[in-house]
Formats: sequence, structure tokens, C-alpha cells
Amino acid sequence: MRMNTSLKEVLEKYYCLKGICENARKRASDNPTSPFVTAISLPVSDKKVKDKREHIIRYFNKIRDSVTDYCFLDMVAVFERIIFSKVDNASGEIRRVVKDGYSKPVFHMSAASFVKDKEEIYNLSGVKKLLEGKISQELSDNLSEIFEHRNFLAHGRRGIGKQSALTMDEVHDILQETLNVVTNRRVTRL
Repeated sequence: MRMNTSLKEVLEKYYCLKGICENARKRASDNPTSPFVTAISLPVSDKKVKDKREHIIRYFNKIRDSVTDYCFLDMVAVFERIIFSKVDNASGEIRRVVKDGYSKPVFHMSAASFVKDKEEIYNLSGVKKLLEGKISQELSDNLSEIFEHRNFLAHGRRGIGKQSALTMDEVHDILQETLNVVTNRRVTRL
């Protein structure tokens, strides 16, 4: 299975899944006894509920929320893959520059050991700490909100992290802006 390689791909997938969900909800709620409801395995066809239409709508609202959560986590995972690849490359390059460029007699042989190891930057908090002072306070606060929401979802919504009201478009733009700053590219909005 091919991994997403960009934040835009995740955002496109999100809108596709959201559209599929909305269309399936409409089709199923328009005719709750249709073969379509059985074909998509909606857990309503064999249940005795007063208002199947309302039950279907509520069920699809839960699915829509799950799609948003999964795509949010996917987007942050893609961001992590990209940013940690950049951390890995930068760490190796910095070590090489220090090793080759520092020629003082006492610490010449161990100069590279003064550079932070990529293994020391193993989570999003470590990346955020590296970026402090290099990105705007607003972008830093937005990243914190995304990372907190990621923790909230990843730990089962049980008090670790905080829920966010950011939209998927906003999350995409914030993460993309961060990557643009890290790679020295101009910020482009969708």
C-alpha cells in the first residue's frame, strides 16, 4: 500500500471520504429499507428502531466524525514522516559540517558529539522545541493545538491532550506553512 507523500493528498482523501459518507447517508436515509442499506452493512437493517431514517442520520454523523479523526491523524503522521526526514538530513549535514570545519586541537576529534543527535528529537514536542524562535508565535501556538489534538485522539479521548476546533483545511495550512518555513519556501494557501 502506497503511503501518502503530501499533506494535500491527505486533504484530498478526506474530502473524498466525506463526500462518499454524505452521499451514502442521503441515499440510505431517503430509503431506509432499500437493498443499499443492507449492501453497505449499516447496522440498522436488522434492528427494530422507531425511526430508521433518524437512526441512519445519527449513525452517519458518527462515521463522518470518525473519518475526520482518522484523516486528522493521517495528516499529522504524514507531517511527522516529512519533518523527521528533514531532521535526519539536517542532523547528518550539521555533524559533517562540524566534523570537517572545526579544527581546534583539543576537541577536533569529538566536535561532532557536541551536536544534538537525531535520536534526541524523537517526537513532535522535540521538533516544536527546535522551531521555537524560528517560527511566529501564532504558528507555534497553532502547532501546539494540533499536537494536543493528536494526543487527544491517539490516546482515546481520555484526558491526554486537548480537543481542537480547527478544521481539516486549517490543520493542512498550518502544517504546510511549518514545512514551508523549515524548507525555506514561500507560504502558499490552498
